[in-house]
Amino acid sequence: MRARNLKPGFFKNDLLSECDPLARLLFEGLWCLADREGRLEYRPKKIKAEILPYDNCDIIALTEQLMVRGFVIIYRYDNQNYLLIPTFSEHQNCHIREPESTILAPDEHQSCTVLARPLTESLLPLTESPLLNPSTVRCESKKVLCKESFIKFWNAYPKKKAKGDAEKAWLKINPSEHLIEIILSAVQRAKTSRDWLKDSGQFIPHPATWLNRKGWEDEYEPTNGLNPVVSNSSLGILDWAVRREKEDEQRGTEG
Repeated sequence: MRARNLKPGFFKNDLLSECDPLARLLFEGLWCLADREGRLEYRPKKIKAEILPYDNCDIIALTEQLMVRGFVIIYRYDNQNYLLIPTFSEHQNCHIREPESTILAPDEHQSCTVLARPLTESLLPLTESPLLNPSTVRCESKKVLCKESFIKFWNAYPKKKAKGDAEKAWLKINPSEHLIEIILSAVQRAKTSRDWLKDSGQFIPHPATWLNRKGWEDEYEPTNGLNPVVSNSSLGILDWAVRREKEDEQRGTEG
C-alpha cells in the first residue's frame, strides 16, 4: 500500500456519488494499491483483504459500479487480469523514488483484451471485447449512464405514456450532463405552464413526442398563482383540478 493524495473534489463528485459508499471507499483504496501509472493486478480476494477486510461485501460487484461509470478499466493479457485507473496521473504526484510500473497499459500489448465487465473469482471473463482501446469500456459506460439519466427524466415527466418510445428518443438524443439539466429544468417549467395545466393536463404531449420535438427549447407561459402539476401521474393533475374547483366554490361562498 502506498500513500496517495485525496482532494476535496472527491467528496463532491456527483457521478461517484451514485456508487455505494463501499464502492467509493474501494476506489480510494485502489489508488493506494496501484503503481505510479494507476495499474495493479485485478485479484478480487486480495483486494478485499487489503482494502475492506472487515466488511461483508462483493468486490466484483463494487468494482462493476466503478467500471460502468468509467472510473476503472479491467483488462487481460498473458492470462492475468489487471485494473487501470484512467485519470490516476491527473490527480496523483508520485514520489520520485517510486519504482516504474511493470504492468503494461491496455494498448501496449498486442494480445491484450479489454473486458466489458469485471471477472468472476475464477478469473473467467463474463464478456469480452477484442478491441484494445479502453474507450470501448467508456462507450459502454456512457450507455449505462444515459439510461440512468432517462429514469430521472421519466420520473419528472407528468404523463407516463409509451415509456419504450420515450427511452428510444432519449438514447437517440444522448444528452450531455448540461443538456440533462436543461431538459429537467424545462419539464419543471412546463409543469407550471398554462398549456400543461389546461383541461386537467390533456394537452401534455407524450414524453417521446416532447423529446423528439425538442420541447425543452419551447417557451412556456407561466400561470398566475395557479398550482403546478403536483405528482408524476395524471392523478396529480386531477387532484389539482379538484382542489382548484373547491377553492373557486369557497371564494364564491365567501363573496
